[in-house]
Amino acid sequence: MPRAPVSPWRDFVYALRVSVYYFGILGLMAAVWHVAPPWVLALALVVVFGSAMLELGRRSKIFKSRLAVHPDTSDISPNLGKIMADLYARAGLNPADYPLYDFRREGAAPAAAGAKSATTMEGMAELPTAAVLDLGRPVLAVSAPLLALMDDEEERAVLAHEFVHLRESHVYWRYVLQLFSSVVSWMLTLLCFVVFCAAGWQAAGIALAAGAVAWYAMRALQLPLPYAGKKQSQLSMAEKAEQNALWRRRTHAGTIAAVAVMTFYNPVYLALHLCSWALRILMGVIVRGLSRTNEYRADAGIAALGANPLSLMTALRKLDLLEIRARGGAVQTKGRWRYYLFATHPVLAQRLGALRRVAARAGFCAAEIRAAAEGPLDVAEEHQYPLWLVQSMQAQ
Repeated sequence: MPRAPVSPWRDFVYALRVSVYYFGILGLMAAVWHVAPPWVLALALVVVFGSAMLELGRRSKIFKSRLAVHPDTSDISPNLGKIMADLYARAGLNPADYPLYDFRREGAAPAAAGAKSATTMEGMAELPTAAVLDLGRPVLAVSAPLLALMDDEEERAVLAHEFVHLRESHVYWRYVLQLFSSVVSWMLTLLCFVVFCAAGWQAAGIALAAGAVAWYAMRALQLPLPYAGKKQSQLSMAEKAEQNALWRRRTHAGTIAAVAVMTFYNPVYLALHLCSWALRILMGVIVRGLSRTNEYRADAGIAALGANPLSLMTALRKLDLLEIRARGGAVQTKGRWRYYLFATHPVLAQRLGALRRVAARAGFCAAEIRAAAEGPLDVAEEHQYPLWLVQSMQAQ
C-alpha cells in the first residue's frame, strides 16, 4: 500500500490549532478573573478539581466492573490479534499498557431495549463503535457489532485511528481543556451569584419566587405524560427524550422569570447573564473544536500505521448508512449548523474530504479514491442500530 509522506508543516499547524484552543479558554479565564472577586477563582478551582477526583473514582469503578480484555480471535474477527500486534509494533505502544477491551464483560446481561443510553457501557456495546475512553486513563475498547460490520482492512483502519489517539494522548489534551472550561463556567456562575445577591435579599427572594412560580406554571400547562408514574429504567429512549425536553422548557421558563425580576432591581444582572450565556456557548465551541481537530489528526495518521485511508472512508460510510437506516431513510438536516459547531466529530462529508487528500498524498489514484468515497456499499440488512437508538433518533 502507498504511504503518506511525513509533513512537519502539518504537525506545526496541528500544534498551532491546539495552542489557539488553549489560549482561548485561558484568555476567557483571565477576563472573568479580572472582573470577579479574587475568591471566585479559588472556589471554582476547589469545586472543579474536587468533582474531577470523585468522577475519576467513578470511572475507575466502571472500568473494573464493565470491561474485559477482548480475545485475539473470534468468529466475527478471526484476524483481530494479528491486526492489533501489527498496530502495536508500528505505533510503538506496549500491549500490556493499552490492551484492547470489549465494551461488554463476558456473561453480562445485554441492555434492555429502551433502558440504556449510549453513554453507558451497555449501550455502547450494542453500537458499532470503537473508542479511546477516558476512564481514569486512556482505555481502548471495541464493540462486537463494529467487528461484525467491517472487513479486515476497515477494521485495521478504524483501530489505527484509535491508536493515533492513544499515541498522541488526545484524551489528556481534551480532558485538561475541559477542566479549564469548567473552571471558567463555575467562575461565571459564582459571579452571577454575587451580582444576584448584591441587589439585596428581598430582591433575590422575589426573583427566586418568580422563577419557582414560572416553573410550576409550565408544569401545570403541560399535558400529563402517558408514561407518568413509570420508573426511569422502564422508559424508552423516546420517552426519556420527551421528558428531558419538558424539563428543559420548565427550567428555561423559571430562569427567564427570575432574570426578568432581578433585572428590574439590578439592570446590570441582565447584561451579565447574557454575557455568561454567550461565553458558555463559546467555550463549548472551543472544547468541541479541539475534539474535531483531534479526529482529523487521527484520520490523517492512520497511513503511517499501515492502514488504508480508503478503507477508513468505506468504514465511515457504512456507519453513516446504518444511521440513515435507523432514521427510516431520512438524512438528518435539522439543526445542522449546531452540529458543525458543537459535535465532537466532523460530519461525514468533511471527514471524507480530508481523507481524500490523505489518500492522494499516499499515492492512490483518483478513480480509487472516488470509488471509496462514492461507490456502492455492501451492508447486509442484519446490521442495524438497536431499537432504543432508533427510537431516540425518531424523537429528535
